[in-house]
Formats: sequence, C-alpha cells, structure tokens
Amino acid sequence: MHKILASLLLLLALQSLAQRVDYDKIIPTDASTDTLSTAEKLVQVAWKNHPSNEIALLEMEAAKSKKDPIALRIADARVRVQKLQTRGEILRRYQNYVAAIEILKYKIRSQEEAHLVHLVITKNLKKGEGTLEDYNKSFIIYNEAVGAKIQSETDVAQAKNAIEELIGVNLEEVTAKKIQFAKMDKKGDTILTSTGLKYIMTSKGSGDKPKAGQKVEVYYTGKFLNGREFESNRKDEPFKFTVGVQQAIPGWDEGVLLMKEGEKGILILPPKLAYGKSGIKDPSNDGQYMVPPETPVMYEIDLVDIK
Repeated sequence: MHKILASLLLLLALQSLAQRVDYDKIIPTDASTDTLSTAEKLVQVAWKNHPSNEIALLEMEAAKSKKDPIALRIADARVRVQKLQTRGEILRRYQNYVAAIEILKYKIRSQEEAHLVHLVITKNLKKGEGTLEDYNKSFIIYNEAVGAKIQSETDVAQAKNAIEELIGVNLEEVTAKKIQFAKMDKKGDTILTSTGLKYIMTSKGSGDKPKAGQKVEVYYTGKFLNGREFESNRKDEPFKFTVGVQQAIPGWDEGVLLMKEGEKGILILPPKLAYGKSGIKDPSNDGQYMVPPETPVMYEIDLVDIK
C-alpha cells in the first residue's frame, strides 16, 4: 500500500511540474516596443507577413464557420505548429546572419592586416631591402584574404536573403538603428551626438545620405588627436563596406550615415566608438600597437560613392 501511495504521489508531482506551451506568447504582440530584441521583432514581422501563416489562420476561420469541433481542433493545432516553426526558423536564420557578420568583420580585419604587410614589403623591395620571394608570399596571402572577404560578404548576403524570404521586407526596415537626431547638438558645420561622436564637415556633398544596409565607398586617413597619422587608403582603391551593419568600427557606422555623397569631413571618435579596450595591432611592426587600447582617434573621411 505504501508503494502504491508513493507512486501516486510521484505521478501527481510530475504532472504538476509538467509545463504546457503558452502559444499566445510564442509570437510577440508588439514589434514596435523598444523592449523587444531584434530577433523577437523579426519573429513578429514574419508571422504577420509570410503567406503560409495567413493560410493557417484562414483554415481555422473556415473550421469555425463550419462549427465542426474536430476540424477546428485540427486547424488550431496547425496554427500552433506554424507559430513554433516560424519562431524556430527565424531565430535559426537570424543567428546564422549574426554569425556571418562576425566572421566578415574578422575577414575584413585580416585583409587590412595582409594589405599593410604587403605594402610594407613592397616599399622595402623598392628600397632594395627584402626579397622577391617575400613579396610574392605577401601578394598571395593578400589575394587569399581578399577572396576570403568576398566569400564572407556573400555568406552575409545569403544569410540576409534567407531572413527576408520569411519577413517579406528588407531586413534594415526592422534592424536598422536610427540615429537620435533630437539628441544632437549642431553647431555650424559640427555635429555632436549623444554617443560621444563629433563630426566636422569640411566640404559639402551634393548627393543623398546613405541608409543603413547600403554599400559605400570612402577614402580615409586615420590620425591620433595630436595629428600623427596611423593609416590611410588615399593612394589605393576606396574602402568599400556596408554601412550600419557592424562591418566597420561603430564610429564609422554612425558617422558615415551623417554624410552626403561627395561630402568630406572629420570624425572624432572616443575609444568606445573606435578600437576600445583591445586597440589594433600593426602587423608590419612586430605586433606593436597601431592604435593602443583606450585611445581616441579621428578620421578624415571622403564619402565618394553610395551603391
């Protein structure tokens, strides 16, 4: 008798611990609130926009009109399945997209470092220093880094397309972080933002401002606040990146969105908008810091093209 009673108590305890899914909470009800994460907003938009979800809801309405309890239960179950599948698929695709962006940032940094090394070796060779073998090796490594970056850009684009296939709109319409212009202090040609960025326009542009998600091409010169230069691409091709999606340092993502096509200006960045606590190493100088940790910097930027 005691064993039977113990078994019954255990069964009741397990039933009380069992959790049923609250299907009303699987899809967020309001994507406009600031409390929702980007992933949750995407889930909500996908549920509203994808035709397969509408079909499931229409089937349930049809079952209600027939007043068939069995058909209604089946239709309701299909809606619940659709909610689970929509949420799961969006979260999976968004995670793939986030991972692809992180990989791309690494590939961009690798290309920049390979380019710096190749430039140093090229200059040394012109001075009669170094060997042709060193030049050829650096050239191969640089080209491989360029190819890896192009492949990584393709991976990001494909991951983005996979999300847009379900949400039915451009990803930037949901994820783009809008700059709070109301919190900016404008003084003539200078803009001070709430993040600590300072932008000084030096030459007006005649084109449009880029939007988050668009590709831009820029010439730049990076300097410390004392005027000493630490990098520049003005003797090379313009640097191309997608603005507003974390393919560049935060200060560029914010600052370039303030500029018009053809505009020139200076971005003055606190460390958190530049290279932060990690700084950036100079591969051409025995791993010494090109920009030390916690160092403010400024960039002279020419926004030459918007794609």
